[in-house]
Amino acid sequence: MLFLLFFVGTVSLAFFMTSTLGYTIFTRYEHFFVDFVFSLLRICGHILYITIGFLFELLNQLVSVVISIFPYVWKIVTIVISFLIWVGRQVLKGIFGTGNVFLTAISWVFCLCIFCLWTERLFASVTSNEVDDNNRNMIREVNRRMEYENQENENEENSIEEAEINMATEDNDRNTVRELEHRQTGQGLLNREPTGTAVFHGERLIVRLPETTRKAVKYIQIKGNEGRDSSDTESYGSSCSSDEELDEVLGSQNQSRNSSTIYRRRRRRRNDSIEDSMCVVCFDSPRNTAVFPCGHLQFCTQCVVSVMRERKCCPVCQLAIEEYRKVYL
Repeated sequence: MLFLLFFVGTVSLAFFMTSTLGYTIFTRYEHFFVDFVFSLLRICGHILYITIGFLFELLNQLVSVVISIFPYVWKIVTIVISFLIWVGRQVLKGIFGTGNVFLTAISWVFCLCIFCLWTERLFASVTSNEVDDNNRNMIREVNRRMEYENQENENEENSIEEAEINMATEDNDRNTVRELEHRQTGQGLLNREPTGTAVFHGERLIVRLPETTRKAVKYIQIKGNEGRDSSDTESYGSSCSSDEELDEVLGSQNQSRNSSTIYRRRRRRRNDSIEDSMCVVCFDSPRNTAVFPCGHLQFCTQCVVSVMRERKCCPVCQLAIEEYRKVYL
C-alpha cells in the first residue's frame, strides 16, 4: 500500500514538473498548452483508475482466500474446544468416581502437563524480569563507581596542580635568595653602611634584612665549622633574641619538605590509579567490560572475547562466564 502511494506521488510530481516545463516553453501557443493540460489530466485519471482497481482486486482476493480457509480453521477450532471439553468431563468423572480409570488418568496427565507448561512460562517471565532488573542495577552501580573514581582523579589532579604551584613559588624564593647573595658578595659591603644584621646560631646564619626583603630571604646554610672564633660567643647572646625568626625559617623549611613529599606521594598515587584503570590481563587497554554473573570490571573487550573463546571462566575468580557486556563511561 505504501509503495503504491509512493509510486502515484512520484508519477504525479513528474507530470507536474513536465506541465510546468511545457508552460514555460509553449506559453505563446495557448491552444497547444490547453490540449497538453487536458491530456495530462486524462493520463492522471487513468493512473488513478488503475490503482483503485488494483486495490479492489487485491481486497477481493484476500476476502475470497479468507472465506475459502474459514471452514478448515473453524473445524480445527471446534476440534480443540471439543477435546478440552472432553478432558474436563473426564476429570470431573474421575473426581466423582464414575468414569473410566484409564481415561481419567490420561485427562489428569494432560491437565498436569498444561499446568506445568503454564507455571514454567510464568516463572521464566518473572526470572527474566528479575535478571533485567539486576542487570540494570549492576550497570547503575558500575556507573556510580566510575563517576566516583573520576571525581577522585579530578581532586588528585587539582591537588597535584596546587603542589606544582607551591613548588614553583619555592623555586622563585630560592632564586631570589641566590640573587641576593650574589649581589651582596659582588658589591663592596665594607664601604657601605650595613642594611641588616646577621646572627650566628650553630651552623645557621639568621639574616635580619629590611622589611621589603625580609620575606624573600629565609635563611642561609653555612657549611663546615669555618669562621668560629671569639665573635661567636658575643653573637650567640644576641641570637637568643632571634628565636622567633629561627622558628619561622625552620617551619618554612619543614613546610617545603612536606609539600615536596605530598607532591611525590600524590604523583605515585596518580600512577597507581592509572595502572588500576588498565586491563589486568593485557595491561594495554582500558577497562571497559564487565563479566556476569561475577560482575568483575578489570578487563577489556578483546581479552574477554579471547577468554570466552578459550576457557569461558573469569580470570579473577575462575567463575563460569555466562555473558559479558561493555560498560560505557
